[in-house]
Amino acid sequence: MKNEKPKVIFLDVLETLLDINPLKEEIAKLLGGRRDLAECWFTNLLLYSLVDTLNDRLHTFREVAFSSFEMLATANNIVYTKDEVLKVLNLVSQAPPHSDVPEGLRLLKTAGYKLVTLTNSSHTTVNEQIHFAGIDEYIDACISVDDIGYFKPHRHVYRRAAERMGVEPEDCLLIAAHGWDIAGALESGMRAAFIARKNSALYTLAQNPEIAEDTLIDVADQLIQL
Repeated sequence: MKNEKPKVIFLDVLETLLDINPLKEEIAKLLGGRRDLAECWFTNLLLYSLVDTLNDRLHTFREVAFSSFEMLATANNIVYTKDEVLKVLNLVSQAPPHSDVPEGLRLLKTAGYKLVTLTNSSHTTVNEQIHFAGIDEYIDACISVDDIGYFKPHRHVYRRAAERMGVEPEDCLLIAAHGWDIAGALESGMRAAFIARKNSALYTLAQNPEIAEDTLIDVADQLIQL
């Protein structure tokens, strides 16, 4: 691990800070009670956001989320209405924080770190999420793909996020619970710390982050020692 303190810590939001299992449970109900399809839905949401990025076509994360649901419902002959799906998708703004997150953020903030969310969600959504989770007092700024025009993990997202904060990528560190997000940050020149949430793992063909722990508190403890 490098001995220098990063000037900015970027934070992924969904699944890193916030628990979206309640949302997945509601998605599963709309998909015939199948939790496996709800997991596929989120995987497809990430996949088709990448398709948009590769084709220079930026829809909103919400639009991609709805399309991903439509595809699964159609493939499995599941009847749905647009209104009921959109109602459930609105729950993404009411995701609770993981139990370790408030204390982990407090530790980082007390240590003097600048904390900035970096998310594929819209500005409106991330502001609602952070407020609902009760962690907005720890967040210095929110950067969304709205500001950049690409979805993570395109390297442009991380580099332009660093630019917006007035620093170089190598002066930043991303904390995330997704191997693809960690890989994107490292390829952009950022540093990274991985949180091993349930069912998450690092991409073994990418660089390894300097920190890999089970909770944000554990990550914070290491960063405080720098």
